[in-house]
Amino acid sequence: MAKHYYIGVINERSGEYHYDTHVIFELTVNQPDLLDKSETQTADRLATNKIENIASYWYPEYDDNDNEIPMKKNDSGWYEANGGEVWVSYNRFYPIKHATYMDLKEQHVMTDFSDEDYYR
Repeated sequence: MAKHYYIGVINERSGEYHYDTHVIFELTVNQPDLLDKSETQTADRLATNKIENIASYWYPEYDDNDNEIPMKKNDSGWYEANGGEVWVSYNRFYPIKHATYMDLKEQHVMTDFSDEDYYR
């Protein structure tokens, strides 16, 4: 069971404005997937899923019970919020060392999505 640490980039478009927000997160790989060649490949695949989930919940809707509902993806591959006024996606993530992750976390430089259940 190994931990892997990442910085991800969330992209937002609203009219002529474009914003990039960096987030951090950690993943635990219990065992490599049989289809992957290495534990790192499994971790990177899981990181892709996690950053995709983070993007899909960036501006969530809420149901009648106040449960979050992810945004819907449009034909361009972006998630739309506020009736299509805001588009959200991700375009990359980077593996980082544990020490770098801890420095960023302790300094509150970036939002840490490691403990969010629905991002796993």
